[in-house]
Amino acid sequence: MVQFIARGLNTSFNGADVAPDGQFEVRGVAPGSYSIMVFSGSEGQILSARQSVTVAAADVEGLKLTPSRPFTVSGHLRFEGWTSTHAADLTVSLRPSADADDQSSSIASDGWNAHVDRFGNFQWTNVTPGNYVVGVYREDGSDSFLKSATLGGSNGDTGFSLTGPAVIELVVGSRGGVLEGAVLENDKPASNVSVVAVPEEKYRKLHERYGTGATDQRGHFTIHGLAPGGYTIYAWQDLDEGLYYDAAFLKSQESNGVTLKVEEGSRQKVELKVSPVGEQWQ
Repeated sequence: MVQFIARGLNTSFNGADVAPDGQFEVRGVAPGSYSIMVFSGSEGQILSARQSVTVAAADVEGLKLTPSRPFTVSGHLRFEGWTSTHAADLTVSLRPSADADDQSSSIASDGWNAHVDRFGNFQWTNVTPGNYVVGVYREDGSDSFLKSATLGGSNGDTGFSLTGPAVIELVVGSRGGVLEGAVLENDKPASNVSVVAVPEEKYRKLHERYGTGATDQRGHFTIHGLAPGGYTIYAWQDLDEGLYYDAAFLKSQESNGVTLKVEEGSRQKVELKVSPVGEQWQ
């Protein structure tokens, strides 16, 4: 089976069967940028391949895709400032990169989760080729953060490509930055306002790098577990969930945020005003 998926969407709308000789043809594709995916095999033995393609005013011919088997990615997580007994509290995630061209790069578009054993080991199975990012979560809301990700000796902090079995090394710190403060609207405390710490641009496809909080009835908020680095802090009222991941939206908000630098173990205070949101984003 072949599927065409518009970049930035996870819904296929064109498809075709593959002939015994491997040939396929998809008709009625509107001009635009797509990911073309092919699947073969039965459940439990699915092979897949993906390729980007741009359709203009003419037919696209001669595409060649080679399906490959899913594979396993193993890893080890090392703690800084913790003992190994904390390992069972952690979940590590592997998910497709948030780049528009990568949102359809995997059969399991929501990604994979794995628990870490008491020795720091974990494993993701049935992974398909694509571009990915990794995240680490702890249920108790501590100040832990992902300090580094290394794949085959290369830095994978901002994402990496997987084409086959691999081993990844993660380092988790226990002293993430803490940000607290107040939000005002018309010089009065603003309650139930979303506060978002947006990381510097190179980390913006890593949703785990964002820090989020909400104000209480006194307009106060606290955000825990920020990785060291530069951030812009915003306060928004009734903003659609996840809109702050949109690069165009952030561009429209550049003049409304407060920038600061977070250090490991730092605790900072900031006062914010509710940022106006244009009608086109409501």
